[in-house]
Amino acid sequence: FLAAMKVSAVTLLLLGLVAFVFASSCTYGDYDLSGMTIKGSNYYSIAMDGVSYQLNICGAVNTANCSSVPGTAVCQNANGFYYSLGTTTQQTVGPLPTGGYGASVTYGNGLYCANGVPRVSKINVYCDIYAGQGKILSVVENPSCVYNFNMTSIFACPVYNPNPNFQQL
Repeated sequence: FLAAMKVSAVTLLLLGLVAFVFASSCTYGDYDLSGMTIKGSNYYSIAMDGVSYQLNICGAVNTANCSSVPGTAVCQNANGFYYSLGTTTQQTVGPLPTGGYGASVTYGNGLYCANGVPRVSKINVYCDIYAGQGKILSVVENPSCVYNFNMTSIFACPVYNPNPNFQQL
């Protein structure tokens, strides 16, 4: 009985580790956005209509202004008020909503809006071999408290596999 409990405990630990690895993944199909993650403090940024945004792909923005929400991936500065627009703990990576080459990263669990709904960021990253690491093209809040970013990056281009029948063990 004790040996079975040890095996069960080890199995649960391994399953938890596997779940963590997949939950924090920055890949979708043939797309690997991990090369877009900023390790320092020079995050992707854009300012539109007097509001500025800083974001990181598959990583947190470690700024004092948005530090009240751990793991904030997208930070908004609206007239000196800072808001977390989503966290890495609620990150999903999937297909672009319109199809095409690239991937979409969604961050949930941002600060709550006045309507009681947590802020969410949806970042569509389109393949552009000339874009370098990445560049924000636009941001629109629509509907309320949902922030839609469009970016380009060479890392949003499919990863080429010369032998699709190859399986790594």
